[in-house]
Amino acid sequence: MGQILNRIINLAKIYKSQNKSLNNFDFSEDAELKRIIDELNSKNSNDENKYNEITDKKMTIESAYIVLKVSPKETEEQIKQAYLMRIKEYHPDRLQTFGEEIIELAKKKTQQINEAYSVLMNKR
Repeated sequence: MGQILNRIINLAKIYKSQNKSLNNFDFSEDAELKRIIDELNSKNSNDENKYNEITDKKMTIESAYIVLKVSPKETEEQIKQAYLMRIKEYHPDRLQTFGEEIIELAKKKTQQINEAYSVLMNKR
C-alpha cells in the first residue's frame, strides 16, 4: 500500500507543480492512475490478510520489522533512521495540499509506523 500511496502522491505533486486544470490532464498520468486502481482492485486475499494482521491486531515484532522495512539484524541507530525516513515519507502534515483520502491514508500509515518503532524500541 505504501508504494501505491507514493505513486499517487508523486502524481499529485506533478499535477500541482504544472498547475494543470482537469481539461489538461495528461494521458500518461491517466494511464498511471488506471494502473494504480487496477493494482488496488487486483490485490489477492493473502496481501489483504497480511495487511489486516498488521493493522487490525496488536503490532508484533515481526510485523514491526515489515512496517519499518528493516531486518532483525539492524542496529538501533539503523532502525531509528528507517523510522525517520518512513515518517518523513508519510507524515500527514506534508500532504495537507492533497485530498482528504490521501491525508487519511497517511494518518493511518503514520500511526502504524509509530507503533512499529515503539514495539521495536521496547524490545531492545
